[in-house]
Amino acid sequence: SHSEMHSIQYHYSSVLIPVLFIASVYGVYTMSLLFKKYAKQVVYILLAGALIIVVRVNYHYSPLPTTAACWCDVYMVSQDDREFEKILQSIPQSASVTSSTEIHAHVSQRAFAYLLPHAVDSADYIALIDQNRLVDNYESKPYEIELIQKLNAGKKYKLVSHVKHFYLFKRSALTGS
Repeated sequence: SHSEMHSIQYHYSSVLIPVLFIASVYGVYTMSLLFKKYAKQVVYILLAGALIIVVRVNYHYSPLPTTAACWCDVYMVSQDDREFEKILQSIPQSASVTSSTEIHAHVSQRAFAYLLPHAVDSADYIALIDQNRLVDNYESKPYEIELIQKLNAGKKYKLVSHVKHFYLFKRSALTGS
């Protein structure tokens, strides 16, 4: 169910590289045997073709900043990101926090830090982002959107901050009201 697990843009498919490399070597060897008279030329043509294919595929799928498929957007820190980071830093260190995956690293340096869907009824704070922040996936997050609606409709948590796609809820018992 996770698109990044079967994408060639991540490391998950890297176990195929040695197999494909060895298969390529045997393929070039077999082709040179089939065309014994022109073996040297066949090897050069196949290697040149493979090099052209590798360079073209690398340009179209590589995450490097010099390529068309740069993952730059994933690593760009927006003003909204900075603002929400300051809000997260204001959460007391002793408070428990459950959060979306993308936010978790920013609140994990505490005794009780949970990932959604854990502790949504018991955490002191709930930090959410309603949008995926993955390569080629900036779609909305159905679970988080449903949880935001549920928290807004209920009385157990109060919305204390909303910055574009980011939400921070605080358990009502902690607000003193």
